[in-house]
Amino acid sequence: MNYSLSYRSSRFEVWHFYWAAWRARLWRVHLLAAAVLAFTLPDIFGAPPAISSYVLYFIGALPAVTLFFALWPQVMFKSKERTLLVGPDGWSTKIGNKSGSRRWAEIASVQEARDSVVITSTMGNALIVPARAFVDEAFKGQFVKDSQAWHREHAV
Repeated sequence: MNYSLSYRSSRFEVWHFYWAAWRARLWRVHLLAAAVLAFTLPDIFGAPPAISSYVLYFIGALPAVTLFFALWPQVMFKSKERTLLVGPDGWSTKIGNKSGSRRWAEIASVQEARDSVVITSTMGNALIVPARAFVDEAFKGQFVKDSQAWHREHAV
């Protein structure tokens, strides 16, 4: 069985998912990125290597990194209708003239939430399928069940 869904995402859904991911684990990436910047920026700007300069750069870099990472998904947001095809080999999607696909081996997880289904790639990108894309809860449940089974079959 293959699934074909058509829907539009909203910026709010992307924002909500992003902050849920941030609370779960993404904040660590922000800390790491800010720490890397704190240790490289003094050298780039020719500041003398001192603990105080690293701390100041970290304090400045952390909010900048957090803001950049939070805004990037909003900048890349596509509001046009998406067509999503999901089957035993993976998924493919098309939005306007842009398209993409992933095999199940490239997927980290398929998770059901109250208001969406989230398919996360091993690279950390997520495909958020809102509940309104499904005819009803039973169809959504079957979609999740089949997707998770296909994912397990192809997990590396």
